[in-house]
Amino acid sequence: MWYFICIPLVYLLFKWKGKVDFYEMRIGKEKILAQVIEYRDHKSPMRNDYTQIPYPYVRVNPEDKDSRLIKLKYANNMWKPFKIGDQVGVFWYGGVLYYWDSYDSIITKYLPSRWDFWNRG
Repeated sequence: MWYFICIPLVYLLFKWKGKVDFYEMRIGKEKILAQVIEYRDHKSPMRNDYTQIPYPYVRVNPEDKDSRLIKLKYANNMWKPFKIGDQVGVFWYGGVLYYWDSYDSIITKYLPSRWDFWNRG
């Protein structure tokens, strides 16, 4: 019986921590527009099977066709949320390109982005 309460609660706490950490990474970063060029399948680091997960590859400077494609890291790689040619907001952190709105979908958009959400002053 307690499993039905504890497991979803622990899951939400992990998602909440991920969102808080992500928003702290994003503080002071510049939002850059990038264009989704293609998807490539990669093995997930969290799994021990051979499941391939699609990652979008973007071009930060879409006008320059010779610029390199960069793997975009974002919170949910289960589906292909972007269409080829879409413009998405991104930012650099530690040499990795992150999707700006990673935690603004499904359940995570309803979680607070700070631990002290009751003290917004």
